[in-house]
Amino acid sequence: MSKKALMAACLTVAGAAAPIAAFANDDPVDGRFYLTAQYGFNNSDSNRNVDGDSVGFMLGVGKYLTHSLAIEATGFVFDADGNSGADSDLSGYAVSALLFPMGRQYGLYALAGAGQQTNKITGAGTIDSTIYDLGIGFMRSVGDNGNQLRGELRARYDDHGDVLGIYGEDTSVDYIASIGLLRPFGENKGDSYDFPSHDGDQDARIYANVGASYYRADNARGADNDGAVGYRIGVGKFLRRSLSVELHADMVEFDNVGGGTTQEASSYGVDLLLFKYRNPTFSPYTVIGAGITELENGGVNTDGNLVDIGFGFLSNITDYGLGVRFDARYRTSHMSDTSVRLHDGIINLGLNIPFGQPPAAADDDNDGVADTVDQCPNTPENTPVDIDGCPLDSDNDGVIDPQDACPTTPAGTEVDARGCKVDADSDADGVNDSQDECPGTAAGVVVGDNGCPLDDDMDGVLNAADNCPGTPAGIAVDNTGCVIQQSLVLKGVNFEFNSNTLTPHARRVLDNVAKAWGSQPSLAAEVAGHTDWLGPADFNLQLSQQRANAVKAYLASRGVSASQLSARGYGESKPVADNETESGRAENRRVELNVKK
Repeated sequence: MSKKALMAACLTVAGAAAPIAAFANDDPVDGRFYLTAQYGFNNSDSNRNVDGDSVGFMLGVGKYLTHSLAIEATGFVFDADGNSGADSDLSGYAVSALLFPMGRQYGLYALAGAGQQTNKITGAGTIDSTIYDLGIGFMRSVGDNGNQLRGELRARYDDHGDVLGIYGEDTSVDYIASIGLLRPFGENKGDSYDFPSHDGDQDARIYANVGASYYRADNARGADNDGAVGYRIGVGKFLRRSLSVELHADMVEFDNVGGGTTQEASSYGVDLLLFKYRNPTFSPYTVIGAGITELENGGVNTDGNLVDIGFGFLSNITDYGLGVRFDARYRTSHMSDTSVRLHDGIINLGLNIPFGQPPAAADDDNDGVADTVDQCPNTPENTPVDIDGCPLDSDNDGVIDPQDACPTTPAGTEVDARGCKVDADSDADGVNDSQDECPGTAAGVVVGDNGCPLDDDMDGVLNAADNCPGTPAGIAVDNTGCVIQQSLVLKGVNFEFNSNTLTPHARRVLDNVAKAWGSQPSLAAEVAGHTDWLGPADFNLQLSQQRANAVKAYLASRGVSASQLSARGYGESKPVADNETESGRAENRRVELNVKK
């Protein structure tokens, strides 16, 4: 595989997972800024003449723009030992766009970016050049504030022009594998991007996986090219929905520099696959593994141990559970009896093949009909359905039972959208069924134009039983419609800044409150004033008392007996929300009415 072909594959694999979705998502976007820090491994182009590969750090800041797009600026630094002591220090920045083709809830993204790079080469000089990045990555939620564990693989095209005449080529292509953390800052006022869960039974079968691997070889191997294709087989089992354990064996053969000889690397190990969620359509995972490796080179055999870390996804392509599998890994191998430590990048693509009968089919709407044959998906919970998964229509009038206000309509009867006979008045309340929003009203009950019993003050007690009509909205009443003992916040009762002068809107609210006393002269209440904690405590206590007095005086001017009211200021002593936030302080600046019989 050529360098340019592999660069293109980074985006092709991401696109193959699923077509780019054009979501009609009306939810607010989580548009926060975020900080990101990653530990990276730079597998340098062989023409850079470095002795092995380098590690470094990437720090950046980014912002989510839409449900599927983010942009970030990242600074980086890598330090590599060069041949003959000519160390190479790479540093610079890149600005990248991150595209989540399936939506941010799945975590998989493709990236494209560009930037500037400075390469300081000991004893040779400095090269400033333009770089271009293509890559793929995966983010996995950690906690519930949008924090993410992220892994990433980039192909970096360095257009340096070989200005120092040391590379032999005008360009280099480096590959960077990285893992790190992403942390948003600020309050999330948008979508939480929960991963689509799966309610089907757990697939706990043993499975095999087979496939091909592309190795981006460490320069210290002395291979004649930057990569080679190998093979991989394995067997695994899901221990629970979020965890799988696997045994694997893989093999790859590299051509040595100068040609004529090869080196063969065989590895055996155990992997843990950690899934945030499991879904047959798309199940992303993080992989951690360890094992042993054997290297045969020119008749010399060397053993060693290895550690893998990476990310990938599994996507079923049949109901039986046959699935496509992809992952990208960073492997470090420590060869015994030597000081050599190898760092390789690996991309695996293959099939997962389960053994045995699959678990029960998924039924996402829990109606008892499997999704594969359900002709009416997303049926509301507890809705009776037929064998096709569609809601029942017992009287066959074209209106399903949960929405049928007249469920026993005779066959052939013309009905309205509510399933009732057109222009009939089944409950004899004077409103035809086609307009009656409250069918079955008891005889003699006075109704409105919509056929529903009247409750003019909307306190939940019908006019016919309401002994205290005109109760203001929001005030609790007993079953006779009269106010009961309670404490309530007078919403909308506000004052001019730092004063006890009521706003015009506050006076209108209090006009409605005063009406409650007209029919209930036995009521008594305390007007309680409260403030937030901004300003001196003594001032806040005095201001709250003045505001409570102002409300009491206004209610008295509207006919409420002064003997029915008392006023007290509590200052900042009784907060109901967090004074650290503006919204919390707004809740704490309030006037309460503590009503007692």
